[in-house]
Amino acid sequence: MSKNLKRHNLRFGIEKSIRYHTRMHGWYDTVNKIMILLTVVFGSSSVVNLVIISEGMSTAYLGGVAAFIAALSLVYAPATKASTHQELRNRFSDLAIDMDTNCENDDLNKWQEKRLRIEQSEFPVYCAVEADSDNEVRRAWGLDEELARISFFQRLTMYVWRYEQSPFTPKENSNPYKKPSGLTVDSV
Repeated sequence: MSKNLKRHNLRFGIEKSIRYHTRMHGWYDTVNKIMILLTVVFGSSSVVNLVIISEGMSTAYLGGVAAFIAALSLVYAPATKASTHQELRNRFSDLAIDMDTNCENDDLNKWQEKRLRIEQSEFPVYCAVEADSDNEVRRAWGLDEELARISFFQRLTMYVWRYEQSPFTPKENSNPYKKPSGLTVDSV
């Protein structure tokens, strides 16, 4: 495989990782904000109910819901996960900038090593999100003929279930990286 093709494949993978971590950051950030909102709403309702209405049972229910959501937020830790995905996205973006501003292929091994070091910090992958990110990069780069198929249900649940053994996983596509036009296996 030529250095140009290796560089293209590496850059494709980095772009996919940037999009994946952008999506995961957005998901966890949204979940965190919803949990905070619900905790504040139910906690405030509980206090208002206690002060104004003095109905002990409904206050206990509202307070219990607020406590449950707050505990779930601590255990699920969406704010921490959002921050980690943002950091990973930024690290992949820095690597992409380094590749795009350096036209020499001499640094290919260095970039590959940096990518592997970043990937050490990653959480287990949500495969449907990864496949959708792969599709997004393929569309953006004009490589639409090898898109992974993701069902409506899988799209609805892609941030909740990992779908580790599903056939749409980009690794199982017959041709994960199409050669850019003009490149041959023999070119350097």
